[in-house]
Parts: sequence; C-alpha cells; structure tokens
Amino acid sequence: MFFFILKRVVHVIPVLLIVATITFFLIRIAPGGPFSLDKNVTPEVLANLNRHYGLDKPIYIQYLEYMKSLLKGDLGPSFQYPNRTVNEMIGNAFPVSLELGSMAMALALIVGILFGIIASTKPNDLRDYFSMSFVMLGICIPAFVLGPILIWIFAIKLNWVNVSGWNTPTDYILPVITLGAMYAANIARLSRGGMLEVLSLDFIRTARAKGISEKWVIIRHSLKGGLLSVVSYIGPAVAGLITGSFVVEVIFQIPGLGRLFVLAAFNRDYTMIMGTVLFYALMIVILNLVVDVIQILIDPRRSFSE
Repeated sequence: MFFFILKRVVHVIPVLLIVATITFFLIRIAPGGPFSLDKNVTPEVLANLNRHYGLDKPIYIQYLEYMKSLLKGDLGPSFQYPNRTVNEMIGNAFPVSLELGSMAMALALIVGILFGIIASTKPNDLRDYFSMSFVMLGICIPAFVLGPILIWIFAIKLNWVNVSGWNTPTDYILPVITLGAMYAANIARLSRGGMLEVLSLDFIRTARAKGISEKWVIIRHSLKGGLLSVVSYIGPAVAGLITGSFVVEVIFQIPGLGRLFVLAAFNRDYTMIMGTVLFYALMIVILNLVVDVIQILIDPRRSFSE
C-alpha cells in the first residue's frame, strides 16, 4: 500500500504544477486587473499598488516568484483583502464547505442507496418505477433552480427556515438538500444497477435455495458487491460536492470556499483564484486516491500491485 500511494503522489506533483501554470497565465491573459474595478484609484496609486504586489514586473518574473512561494506552501496575500493571506482565508472558508459537502454526501448516500436497493428488489415493479422517478428529479432539476424553489416554498411562504446564512442547524436543511439531490439520484441508479447484477449471480440463488431470508441475502451477500460502483463514484462525487458548491453557497450566502472563489473571480483577485484552484485540485487528487485504496481493500479482484 505504501508504494502504491507513493507512486500516485509522485504522479500528482507534475499535474499540480501544470494546473498552477495554466491557471496563472489564463487569469493574466484575461483583460483587466485586480484594481481595475475600483473607480477611485488614481493612476499614481494604481502604479504603486502594482509595484507593491509585483504586477509591474514581466510576467515570467511574476510566474517564477509565485512558483517559488508556492513550493514553500505560501499562496500569497489577497489583493482584495490586503491584511489577510490566501492561506488564512482558505483555512477559514474550507471547513464550512467541508461541512456542507459532508452533510450533502451523507444525505445522498442514505437516500440513494435506500432507493436503489428498493428498486433492485422488485425490478420493473411499481416500487421500482416510483423510486427511480422520485430520485431522477434530482438530475432533472439543477441546483440553481431547485435552490430558489425551496427558498420560495419553505423560507418565504411557510417561514420554516431562514432564506440564507449558515448560523443555526435549520440553515443547513435547504442547502444540503439542494446540493445532495443530484448525487442521490446518481447513487440510486448505480446502486440499482449493481444490486441487480449481483442478485442475478449463482451464489445468490444458492443462498435463497438454502432458505436464507431476502433481508439477509441483501445485507450479507449482495451489498458488498452491489455497491462497488457506488464506492467508485464516491471520490468524484465528494470532490464534486466540495467544488460544485459554488452555486449553492452563492444562493444561500454561505461563507464557504465556493463563494470565496466566485467573489475572487469577480474581483480578479489573482492570488485567491490561484489558491482556490490549486486547493480544489489537491482535494480531488486526495479523494480519488482514498477511493482507489478503499476499492482495492474491499474488492478481492484488485491488488496494490496494479
């Protein structure tokens, strides 16, 4: 396992460097700059700001200096919040996004696996059609539509929860449902397909012939193999939940990393954009590595020598 992880880490380093390089030059090719939106900045003050942050230097010098700082783990100061560093702001915002993503992932797994199992036990039955039709709403209705609908019904009309914020437990309900709905639908489809495949195998028929109840056939014999595809999906899904919370965090005004990235993009905050992109890339790599290790541990057909 150690050499498997080490080999993956070695492969990841050049990928992150490529991501950093592409992002660095793309945001500087775009017109405008970090201080171009401030109408009150005089040419003299703008020149001083550019000199202070090194933006007056040739772009290749800026690149080399940034990469030197990056190798030390320093993401630099924020251009829009000069008294705060990018490391500090990411450190404050990421736990909120992680909390939101974790709760949405838990909801998606519970709902998705439950409906997938229900549908697989009676394929082409009324329960199958109802379960799949219900979860498919999560795919058909995108987050930027579902979020406002939930706000209008439960916050404005019924006044059960707040419109926005991340302060009380009730503030978590609508954002978690909005973010987890699509992933619940995908997990339900994968669960149903995997369970149907396993339930048709010979050892399941043998277990049933021995008189084992259907409940224990599913729990003890079918779940482990039937949910392998779900385990494969969890890595990209968790990464998508964390990185895909941009829309949800903006709609519900949640002070997470997604909202921070959106504001940085609007404000052309170069260092904040770079920091969040690299942090997201690193998180995706780590999550995929964890899922690969889990898959090998639970799937006897795979080994760390692959």
